[in-house]
Amino acid sequence: MASFDLRARSPFSSRLRTTFIPNDVDTCLAKSIIRQESLRIAELEKEITRVKGLYDGLKMQYSQISDFIRDHRRMIHPVRRGLPDDILQEIFLHCVSTGRFIALHSSVPPLSLTAVCTSWRRVARSTPRLWASLHIPIFDQVNWRLDSPTWGFLSAEQAQAQLKCRASVVQQWLTLAKRKPLNLALPAPDWIQTRRTLNFPEELCLLLDVFKSSASSLKRLDIQITKNRLDGLGKIGSLKFCLLDDLHASLMNSAFEADSTKLRSLPLFSAPHLKKLRVSNFPFEVVSSLPVIWNQLTHLRLEKTQGPFDAWEVDCLLRKCPQLVHCSILPSRYQQRPSGHTPIHQDQVVVLHHLKYFDIDIPHPHEPATAAFAMLQLPALEDIGVFWAGLIHSPLLSLVEGCNIRTLNTAGTLFRGEELIQCLRLCPNLSVLLLGDKDSSSFATNFESDTDIDRTDAFLRMLSFPDDNGQVLCPCLEIFQISATHTEYTDQAVLAFIKAKQEGKRGISNLKSLAISFWRVQKLPMAKELSPYREQGLKLVLRYMAPSRLAASKTLGKSLATVSMPKSYHRYRRAKLDSERMQDIF
Repeated sequence: MASFDLRARSPFSSRLRTTFIPNDVDTCLAKSIIRQESLRIAELEKEITRVKGLYDGLKMQYSQISDFIRDHRRMIHPVRRGLPDDILQEIFLHCVSTGRFIALHSSVPPLSLTAVCTSWRRVARSTPRLWASLHIPIFDQVNWRLDSPTWGFLSAEQAQAQLKCRASVVQQWLTLAKRKPLNLALPAPDWIQTRRTLNFPEELCLLLDVFKSSASSLKRLDIQITKNRLDGLGKIGSLKFCLLDDLHASLMNSAFEADSTKLRSLPLFSAPHLKKLRVSNFPFEVVSSLPVIWNQLTHLRLEKTQGPFDAWEVDCLLRKCPQLVHCSILPSRYQQRPSGHTPIHQDQVVVLHHLKYFDIDIPHPHEPATAAFAMLQLPALEDIGVFWAGLIHSPLLSLVEGCNIRTLNTAGTLFRGEELIQCLRLCPNLSVLLLGDKDSSSFATNFESDTDIDRTDAFLRMLSFPDDNGQVLCPCLEIFQISATHTEYTDQAVLAFIKAKQEGKRGISNLKSLAISFWRVQKLPMAKELSPYREQGLKLVLRYMAPSRLAASKTLGKSLATVSMPKSYHRYRRAKLDSERMQDIF
């Protein structure tokens, strides 16, 4: 009922919501009206309750019928009734990540596929290739609590129970693989967790059971070796790793002082078909004495190599690997060989006919390193990254001569005079140039270039404009990154460089990616002029010092600036950059 109808039924309609004070007669009349309308309110409440119940019933029926229809639609969906098992298997195989180890977690395939329906579970469990990869975590970290006396990690009893459960799940997983070639990752426990749960026999039993059940079908292995594991892995000496061709072994901190004899006796390194070897934190002398069939290796990567060694010993190691395609030797802290050390095979040239990728740090300042690398002949070399510690002459000149270099990663400060320009002239087909600073934490030397040509406007002009002979330095250059400190490029020179490269002149390639870090503020607005090139696909990162942080720039003189680059170049050495001190204009 509308409000005006109610007011019409009251003799007090003109007095309502005013300051009118009723007498006794008016009061009695108002009370009778209140009693009469209260009865109507009670009737309306009953009706509202009835309608609400009817609405709830209708809503429940709607939900039930919707679920009923959805269940029938699922039953007749083409994925369930129209796809044969072999097609469904191929779809499942595309769900799992390639190139990575599969996580042991219910939220990712293949475990997530088994939770959809009975038919999917049947198909997934009958597809061995789905279960041919696994990352086996030893311990799971529980919720972190600052007030917890155990730092939020598992107690000893919880760890034992979890390991027993995990061993059962891993065995079921490996059973579903049905002897297919396996890719396994066996990381070590978190170092804080390890402090609280040292020498668990359940952890070693899990490791041994995995090797015993999968040694003959293991194709790729990533394992972290602790002291406890090294002591227990002697029990797998009788196992044969017949299919293993890709091995990454890393020594953890607790195993640095491990017995080298035990390392050499591990049957993993003597696998008959091993072609890709990656070792981390190993002493160099142990690496060179491993029972590896060196002459069949195609990939060799040494990371954070420990102990003293020199360039001649690198030559000796490479001499044993004539089939190498990919080689990366990145030492950790360097220890110089004693002065009485006599290099061997100095008169023998090392020829690696298949080597295309070569990334190496020369351990410590010693001039014979230049002669040692001069003995290397790499006719197929295309991608090279070399950092060295203050040599009088650059070893790069001899390495790149006669090669078709397409990617170069080095530091301009490591060259003397015009050596960098000479090196680039030897690389006419260079398409990727990455220039940074030498790693001051690794190279204990005070050597600095006397020109730093790579940080000047003249260098940008050489890369974009012809010289007196009509030649452009590196005309095929498409990706250029420089993260050297104290870069002296002016904004005008950068703008001219980009425009010259993107004009499409004959014989000069357009830029695809440019990244420069400046340790100064921006002086010339360029965003508007460069926007058309970015719209055409140029990946551009220009990073400047934030104005509010300019006063603190003197403290950053030895830092290595970094910029965002395509994923394929993440392997190049980078250092963290304080985002508060820098600003990007793009």
